Amino acid sequence: SLAFLVRMSAAPPPMEVEVKLRLPSAEAYEQVRAACVRVLGEPQRVYEQHNNFFDASDGRLAASRAALRLRFYDDQCRVTYKSNPKLRDGIMRVEEREESIDAAQARLALENPSLLLTMGGEVLDQVRADFHLDDVVYLGGFHNTRIVFPFEGVHLELDETRYDFGTTWGIEVETSEPEALKGKLLAFVEQEAGVHGVGDSTMSKLHTFIQRSLE
Repeated sequence: SLAFLVRMSAAPPPMEVEVKLRLPSAEAYEQVRAACVRVLGEPQRVYEQHNNFFDASDGRLAASRAALRLRFYDDQCRVTYKSNPKLRDGIMRVEEREESIDAAQARLALENPSLLLTMGGEVLDQVRADFHLDDVVYLGGFHNTRIVFPFEGVHLELDETRYDFGTTWGIEVETSEPEALKGKLLAFVEQEAGVHGVGDSTMSKLHTFIQRSLE
């Protein structure tokens, strides 16, 4: 009889699909926030997020359009591995793996990034396997205030993102029907908040951080 070796591939990562809209100013942000409270009710959550990014010293993750992020909030930490992002017409599609990790241990990695080479967890295991990492460097990060409201059965996330070179304001909504929801979002912002000039995000927050450009 013949023997066959079957190589089982890893399950594909989940695909995150988000509508990403850019608000033109701090004033527009406040108008949208007030409209959300008036129409949608009090926020479900408010997060103060500190987003931090890492790569190999040769930039191999960035060269492959991948990202490794540690996000701290409420004394917690989530590690996220994103790859193959596609942003078009304000709709982002990206492969994403993430999980919670020990926040105290993760904070040590901000000072000693090489700890990410040995920390446990499926996400870090996957990054190390995909990129054969033998070193890690800390790229820096930025802060984001996220206010979450219920909207059309999903979560409307209102963001104020503070970089060391400026601030941006925007709306993000994760949804399986991005085109339909984008229209409803724009109508809400224009009709309920009286805000015009809302644009499609043309860069992710990470790209904005790396390029040091506010679009």
